[in-house]
Amino acid sequence: MKLSSFIVAFGLAGSITATAISLENREQSAISLEKRQQTIPATLSAIVSALSTTVNANLVTINNLVQDVNGNVAGSAAVIAAVNAQLAAIKVTFQTAINGIAGITGAGVGGIVGAVTSFTGPQLAQLLQDVQTIVQLIQNLKDSLALIKENLTPAALAFLTQEYNALQALITPFLGPLIILVSAVAAVNPGSPVIITGIGEAITGLLGVVGNLLQSIFG
Repeated sequence: MKLSSFIVAFGLAGSITATAISLENREQSAISLEKRQQTIPATLSAIVSALSTTVNANLVTINNLVQDVNGNVAGSAAVIAAVNAQLAAIKVTFQTAINGIAGITGAGVGGIVGAVTSFTGPQLAQLLQDVQTIVQLIQNLKDSLALIKENLTPAALAFLTQEYNALQALITPFLGPLIILVSAVAAVNPGSPVIITGIGEAITGLLGVVGNLLQSIFG
């Protein structure tokens, strides 16, 4: 074979190989995107369900503890430690949820938009329910914190402040990626106006509740 023919043949072979690799990469990307479209709704629902179940149980415990104290200084020492432990447990649960949400939103806004363009009607309805669950959870947290302030002494509140501040610091990292995800879904799925409107209203309600929560009630 002449050198020129060899070069042409080699170049063609390289082109074919590059094309094959490109097609394979596109196919893998398409499979990956489809997988994300299938897993994001289910994963998010599992995260929200676990968070809500665990934290609400912690809040019930806190409510029962502080209602029994009702400002009784002598009887509050053991309660303070128990409430502090419950706040610490809530903090850990929120951190776990943050890590889980980061796992499904780690591709950035562009990746998220690509992955949520094909949400089905039932998936959108589930997303709305998940957001409403979070709104209620944050409201429950706010109510329990208010109950703590109402029933415990200033000294007790001072002891709890460190754990409260650590928990408070997790609220924005938890909600930020979640709101980006939900907003992306609402932006690219206009075909279900009732659900999308409901999601938008839920986000507005969530931001309102959180805005009040972030004002330190222990101040």
